[in-house]
Amino acid sequence: MLCVVCGQTVGAPLFANAWEESLRLRACCSEACVDAFDPDVHWIPSVAPTLLDDDETDRTLDLGKARLRDGDDAGVVAKDLLIAGVESWIVRKALAGEGIAREQSKRTARAFSLMNVLGGTIWLSRDRRRRVRTGFDVVDEWEQRFGLQSG
Repeated sequence: MLCVVCGQTVGAPLFANAWEESLRLRACCSEACVDAFDPDVHWIPSVAPTLLDDDETDRTLDLGKARLRDGDDAGVVAKDLLIAGVESWIVRKALAGEGIAREQSKRTARAFSLMNVLGGTIWLSRDRRRRVRTGFDVVDEWEQRFGLQSG
């Protein structure tokens, strides 16, 4: 098990607070690391979670895709899916699929409304791509940490 803050081997795990201790996902190796712990920065667990079976992956992924369609931050959704045990390549595929779906819905809306074309569709398109990109960045970080590679 590696410390989520400094990357050193953890002997007796320490946790930043009661919540982190109840989860037992993000262990620290020393009081200095506990003090430096930031859940937004040190979000990757000390040990990779057990992967979900196919049925559970499908159910969890459906929830994640719905969150993406509802406008949840792609980075947050990707983190939640990875920590839940969805394989990284599946998360990447879901992010790409939702990015394409958003672009297709944007094109449909543009066909119905000249106002959208003139009033901000270009900005929305860039913003959507940027939001999906944050999800890809999360998957990249996860794969680097656990030595994985998406196809």
